[in-house]
Amino acid sequence: EEEEEEEEMPTLTLRFESGPSDGMEIEIAGPVNVGKDGGGKKSKKSKAGPAPFVLLPDPEVSTRHASLDLKHTFSRGSVASTCLTVKDLGSTNGTYVNGRRLEGKKVKVAWIGDKIRFGGSVAVVGS
Repeated sequence: EEEEEEEEMPTLTLRFESGPSDGMEIEIAGPVNVGKDGGGKKSKKSKAGPAPFVLLPDPEVSTRHASLDLKHTFSRGSVASTCLTVKDLGSTNGTYVNGRRLEGKKVKVAWIGDKIRFGGSVAVVGS
């Protein structure tokens, strides 16, 4: 019997296009928390891949601002799609997906091309 090759799990990126985090790019391969940059540090990445916590250099971002997770879904016709789930963690200035603020503990789905705002920083979801 032939061994099945392991499929490489897709990742998504957040490309910041405005605000204090402009120019940053974050690769997301699983659960990630986003929060305030406490000491001018860059986002932490290990050789094993994206870190579970990303620091944003934005004064409007809360210490524990939002959580993101990668989801793989199948639409009609068994076409695989990848999206992000976005959840605000009680931030002061809010988390927005396509201009709509996440209320309470609700989880919102963000697709490729959608915009996510953390405090004053806006990122676009990319493949």
